[in-house]
Amino acid sequence: MIKDIFDFINNGIETHRTFNTSRWFENKQIKLFIRYTPRRYINGEFIPTIDIASVSVEPKFQNKKVFTYYLNNIETEYQHISIYVESILNSKFKDWLIKRGYQVVHQGDCVILQRT
Repeated sequence: MIKDIFDFINNGIETHRTFNTSRWFENKQIKLFIRYTPRRYINGEFIPTIDIASVSVEPKFQNKKVFTYYLNNIETEYQHISIYVESILNSKFKDWLIKRGYQVVHQGDCVILQRT
């Protein structure tokens, strides 16, 4: 599934899209809604972002680093693009992302790992 995610993001980057593209990715462990946004307004400027809009890990796979695997791969592969995680409902999840270097934006329910 990680290859499918990379192919999706690469397609958005390579085709120089001017609009958002999004897609669900899922397997028996996790369901992710990912978006490539070529122009997100953050801290007074427009930047491209990879958005993680929804994460759902099956109960028996929770706390087994399933999401961490995907996030690590996305962060490593796309070191030049900011990663935006939106509408966070779980405070432990938000705290975990902040410990990874993400910064709170948009009324506190979203975080971004801003890249230059």
